[in-house]
Amino acid sequence: MTNISPRNLNFHKEQYWMAANFLEKYINISPVSGLRILEVGSAEGGGLNYFATKNNQCYGLEYSRGRLEIARELNKSSKIIFIHGDITEASSYENQLQDKMDLIICGDVIEHIANEKKAAALQNMRDLLQKGGRIYISFPPKYSPFAGHQQGLPGWLHRIPYLFLLPDKFYSAILKSQGIRADIISNMLATKHSRLSIKQFEKMVYENGLRILKKDFFLIRPRFKYNYGIPYIGHRCDLPIVREIFNLGAVYLLQPCAKN
Repeated sequence: MTNISPRNLNFHKEQYWMAANFLEKYINISPVSGLRILEVGSAEGGGLNYFATKNNQCYGLEYSRGRLEIARELNKSSKIIFIHGDITEASSYENQLQDKMDLIICGDVIEHIANEKKAAALQNMRDLLQKGGRIYISFPPKYSPFAGHQQGLPGWLHRIPYLFLLPDKFYSAILKSQGIRADIISNMLATKHSRLSIKQFEKMVYENGLRILKKDFFLIRPRFKYNYGIPYIGHRCDLPIVREIFNLGAVYLLQPCAKN
């Protein structure tokens, strides 16, 4: 039987909460829509679990085999199809994912993809959409205080903004001194180097045949309401210094450009 920790259970609940309390309204998903929905980086599958209860056909694409097995266990009563694969490599999933999607959800995933593979991820998501389909993407901007995802670390570390800006050796030493496992340290360093600015993201969007239907920035992110009971605060100030630095999260709804 798959080992499911309290941390995994909490992630599943948080994902379900986000789908029910933010994503459904933000994306404007009808409660009787019957959509084909793919989540890229589906993790424990809590968000898909919510959308599956609303008569949608749901698919989860997950790179981590461990989290994939946990998702299958936590959602075994649903009809969600979970697939092990890498969104940057179409050959890893195309035989199992042949239907075109109405909606692709990619929440806090693209910033973990290596910089040289981010464009491929966008291209592959675009290719998985049916005509009129949409892509939801969220990420913490490159220069925001917690862009290194250090808020997931134990103890006092999760409270320190811009901790990831320390030199790699110093950063690694601090993490190691607090008992952080070597594989987690490696992931934290990878995230540090794969961070994504809003300017870079929007450039990639246009270069890969997509257009922005909607975008919003958050001084306080929606998931903070689940984690800390703090109401989220959004803004639409597009001034570079505001959106890149004083912004904990960026949210986009995209659609392929119409072909001439």
